[in-house]
Amino acid sequence: MAEHLKPAPEFPFWKGADIATTQSVIVPKLGYSSVGMNIPHGGLPKFLHEFPELASTIRASTRSRYAQHGLEIEDSGTQLQDALGSPSVLENPNGIDVAVQVNNHSQRDILIPLAARVFRPFYETENHRYTGNNLIDLIKSKKVNVQGDPGVDWEIAYDGRRQPIGMYVRILKDRKWIPPSRTTKPMEVSDTDDNYRDEVDKKLVPVPQTPAVKLWIGETVKMTLSPEINGILHSAVSPNLRGRGARESFGTHVNSHLIDGGKTDWNVRVEVNSSTMPTQIPNYAYFYFVKAG
Repeated sequence: MAEHLKPAPEFPFWKGADIATTQSVIVPKLGYSSVGMNIPHGGLPKFLHEFPELASTIRASTRSRYAQHGLEIEDSGTQLQDALGSPSVLENPNGIDVAVQVNNHSQRDILIPLAARVFRPFYETENHRYTGNNLIDLIKSKKVNVQGDPGVDWEIAYDGRRQPIGMYVRILKDRKWIPPSRTTKPMEVSDTDDNYRDEVDKKLVPVPQTPAVKLWIGETVKMTLSPEINGILHSAVSPNLRGRGARESFGTHVNSHLIDGGKTDWNVRVEVNSSTMPTQIPNYAYFYFVKAG
């Protein structure tokens, strides 16, 4: 591969197509498995042809239907840096085979079938993000529109220099989870059903209050994004607005980052690992926004 003495230039935000498995795997409850997947020819950004060293910056976003069942792709789990071992690999008509670590945060084994489209790759840096007055303009023009009242249902997030960088959005009080099962049969996830939320809802029950960490499912107040805007759902969650007490919330959002502009016009589902005690459970998710590629 070519070596570059100068830093690689900045490239536009990019998101790829869903990446499918090349094998059927059972991921054990509260465990993980290495799962074979194939990134098809043309399934990576073109700039990797000239700057393959940027492979390590390609991130992974678990598809929501899998995240809601408890699965999570390691954010750097595409292992592209190792997979891109020769100049010709990007030209392989059969694509690139990679081994991806898949974590299972649920209380049940989960069957991932062959050809399941588990995640999407994407490329994003801080330079792609709407900040400052650009972010304020998005909110004022309702290109990013969160239902409810500022200071209660949502609030602008600031960095240490008081620069607007994102939004905290309230998570509604109805929190549920998929409890353990008396049967040893693994859960299965439909890869094609457009009404997958209905499939998930049949398995959900109210989550009990416990200091132990559990994966629970909730929904934010309604959010609408214009087609030219993509949202990124950060792993940070907070018990209150402005991120105060985040360290005491003992929670993280799983890696289901991508929120598509032009499609999102609903209550965004969140998948959070945390204690469910009232004083510790997170009540706000953190979003930032980028220009759609």
